[in-house]
Amino acid sequence: FTIIQLLYEQYNITGIEAFGNDYIARDVVTANRYYDWAVGHYPELDLRKGRICRGDSTNLTSFVPTNAFDIVMTGYIDPIDDPLHLGISDGQKHRQWCKSKNETKQALMKEEQEEMNGWFALWASQMISLVKPGGIVIIESISKPRCEVGDWGGVSKEWWAQAIREYEWDTQLGIDSASLDIIDFDPPTHYNGLQDRYNVKMTKRK
Repeated sequence: FTIIQLLYEQYNITGIEAFGNDYIARDVVTANRYYDWAVGHYPELDLRKGRICRGDSTNLTSFVPTNAFDIVMTGYIDPIDDPLHLGISDGQKHRQWCKSKNETKQALMKEEQEEMNGWFALWASQMISLVKPGGIVIIESISKPRCEVGDWGGVSKEWWAQAIREYEWDTQLGIDSASLDIIDFDPPTHYNGLQDRYNVKMTKRK
């Protein structure tokens, strides 16, 4: 909803019909109640509510039409907690493994990051499939890899260009590779929790 407000304030865009999903059922209930409230309290936005439902963001195309939306976005991709089941979810212990010179631990940290890369690719692939030709995919608040920043875990800025080729988002799903835009938060120190995060925007060819 914040994005809808910004679009109105910055570009005078109104009449947006919004759809959404969340994996947690109670959050779906909350989102529906809030959006229903907003429709009545912000008549200047001319809000239109589509369907906000429970759904797995890694499997949306099983029940949501492809090539259906002008903009597909997410404010955050939930990382996998301890994807290799190493028992090192604790931040301090994980940092020790990242800094270790032990070859086995280094190999496992590399494998863990590959799992995270695949997880992000699964989310992004679903989003790309849902957006219309000429539409935009936006992924916000992406963390850098956990061994780099000690955050919950994410992918590097450089990974996205590699992913477009590796997962054939350009040839199979229609992403314009030249449209890839890595956007830092401005100002980067506005909120300490965002210092090591960034945003991504991609456009599907018409």
